[in-house]
Amino acid sequence: MGLSALLMVHRRADAGGCLLRLDNRPALLDHLLRQTGTLDLLTVLPDPDDDGAAGVPAT
Repeated sequence: MGLSALLMVHRRADAGGCLLRLDNRPALLDHLLRQTGTLDLLTVLPDPDDDGAAGVPAT
């Protein structure tokens, strides 16, 4: 249920032109995001010179 909530917040932030940034993630969350294929979606910052398709890993 937590992942579903994160994805909903991400969609709403994106629709509003905002950036959702997950800082200081615990290892367990990174593991879950990797397993579900959502790690890049929720942790990669958009490339300002691109249309958002590629990104830069967030630190």
